[in-house]
Amino acid sequence: SGNKEVEAKLRAEELRRHEAEWEEFCHAAPAKLERCQCRLVDVCAQRSGFAKQRQEVSMEVDRAERRSKELKESLREVHAALASADAVGKELDALKPVINSELIMTDDEVRQLKQLASRLAPAKPARLRRRSGAE
Repeated sequence: SGNKEVEAKLRAEELRRHEAEWEEFCHAAPAKLERCQCRLVDVCAQRSGFAKQRQEVSMEVDRAERRSKELKESLREVHAALASADAVGKELDALKPVINSELIMTDDEVRQLKQLASRLAPAKPARLRRRSGAE
């Protein structure tokens, strides 16, 4: 009987401890719930902000890619113009002795010079063609 009494007291003490833990849990739960709800609102706002940033960055990447493509196209045009100018320069160098040695140029020499001049006339760059096409 003394053994049962000790066991009952230990059991009662254990139950009081559990009851105190549950009371503490129930007392703290509303504040924890409120903190969690506030955190949820903050996380939703952050998520929305990140979505907006992602959209802005995506648009910026698209603009940068278009600009890169335009610059590459311009660079190709520059290389083509340089090659054309170099070729015309070489042809002019070849014509120079003939032109310098005669006072009057032949029709064929005039035609050659006009062809060279027309080849040197720059084509309208793509960036300007795009602008005039957009207007």
